[in-house]
Amino acid sequence: MTFFKLSKLAAPIMGQRLKDTSGKVEFLWILSLMRAGSSLLAHLLVNHPCIEGFGECWIRYESISDFQELIARVRLYKTLERVRRRPPAPPQNAKIILDKLLHNQLLRRLELLNYPQLKLIFLLRHPQDVVSSLLRAGRPFPHSGTPEAAAGYCTSRLQTLERYGASIREPGKSLVLHYETLLHRTHDTLQRLQGFLALDKPLTESYELNIATGVPGLGDPTKLIKIGRVVKRHRPPFDIPEKVLCDCSREYIRCQETLGKMGIAKV
Repeated sequence: MTFFKLSKLAAPIMGQRLKDTSGKVEFLWILSLMRAGSSLLAHLLVNHPCIEGFGECWIRYESISDFQELIARVRLYKTLERVRRRPPAPPQNAKIILDKLLHNQLLRRLELLNYPQLKLIFLLRHPQDVVSSLLRAGRPFPHSGTPEAAAGYCTSRLQTLERYGASIREPGKSLVLHYETLLHRTHDTLQRLQGFLALDKPLTESYELNIATGVPGLGDPTKLIKIGRVVKRHRPPFDIPEKVLCDCSREYIRCQETLGKMGIAKV
């Protein structure tokens, strides 16, 4: 039985904690694109004792009850992680449960963006860098076969992120972060995130690896994520024709403008 099938069976039981801890458990979504730094950000966040998660949970959110499955998947993963450790780590239920959504089909109902127990981080990266990184990584990433395919994904995803931003009624529960800022102003960024999430202890620039680190489909499968800390480097983007990038570059600007108009703070 696969991990995701097992977690679906466990959802009704483990998800009861959503009802039992109403007002105590919060949720955090990283809304981003592939190859925009979401794996790095997720590792930095879940390294904090108040946050639980493991990467992409691949839940198709259609109703509030789907947050129960998120709890089930994350808590099941944490159980497997504790068993892996020698000696096993004691159980620890965090107050924030994290997921990251990088694909349009994962959010079926925009109203869920305004769920009272949910906070959002919009993580953006310049389209030329996203497209270049997809082409560089190649398989197992979808849309990585040609510059046109990668740019098409980038355009479509930015349009969706803009639509998400326009649907938010409480901008104080959302934050806009750019990958370049996370990479080169890490200390200040982590301080800002600590305040945004009301964490009692600071976030750090290093993190522990876990059983999901580097696993394709759950996050970044490249060697860089396994270093265990923020690596401040910038690889030059590919020389991609402007006609290939024009649509996603336009949507990148439009997405930022919409998020700003909605009053969502930028790190």
